[in-house]
Amino acid sequence: MAEHFNSLTPRESELISMLAEEAAEIVQICMKIQRHGMYSYHPDDEKKIGNIFLLEEEITDFLAVRRMMLASGYLSDNRHQIQDTIDKKMRYMHHFGDPS
Repeated sequence: MAEHFNSLTPRESELISMLAEEAAEIVQICMKIQRHGMYSYHPDDEKKIGNIFLLEEEITDFLAVRRMMLASGYLSDNRHQIQDTIDKKMRYMHHFGDPS
């Protein structure tokens, strides 16, 4: 059997697919928030779960896959770089700290 062109193992391929799927779900709920608001919910949702709570669930799912990739040794733990990234992004934010 010939090796696949990208040389990914089935495990690597599955994790990458899971990560991409969760990232896409984050984008989808971000767009719903952009269109309908943070606390808006689907009209058929009897629980009336707001979009911001759905976003939190999707981010948690994404972070769970990230943790699986960390445990598998595919990613490195870069917690020490997070504050540097926050500081860099803060320089370009227009409304951080603005309550409106």
